[in-house]
Amino acid sequence: MAQQLPTSPLETAAESALSGDATAIRVLTDTVISQLPCTFHPSLNMTDRLFQAELQYRQHLRAGISIGQLVLALNQLADDLKLPVYVRTNPSQVQTYLMMGGKVYPRFLGPPPHGPDEPSDLSLGPSAVTFLILHLLQLKLIDPAYQTDPDT
Repeated sequence: MAQQLPTSPLETAAESALSGDATAIRVLTDTVISQLPCTFHPSLNMTDRLFQAELQYRQHLRAGISIGQLVLALNQLADDLKLPVYVRTNPSQVQTYLMMGGKVYPRFLGPPPHGPDEPSDLSLGPSAVTFLILHLLQLKLIDPAYQTDPDT
């Protein structure tokens, strides 16, 4: 019998949150916050804000976030903070990172996109976007392999 690999807490929380239960969604958002590469000042109330946004998304009261919106947000942050040009991103780079993440966290980030043109209408939840954008930002800031202008 093949031994099954242990499931990560993020994957377990993502699977539970599929039920739509508010408590399960809270566990998911708390787990996401705990696995981010940064912390937030308590006055930002990120835990509650992410929970409310994710709950509304899963109750179909809030639209998902497109790859294009994620790209715009990261690029605006990079511009506002006057970060190096290599911190900027583009849809192709985000799609590639999402595909890689989908292999590690298939329940959380969903199945990887099928082709380069398909994810244009892909919509992600607030927890997934927060996770992706902050991990990609971290990689761009510390890993030379990610420190390239995405448009060259």
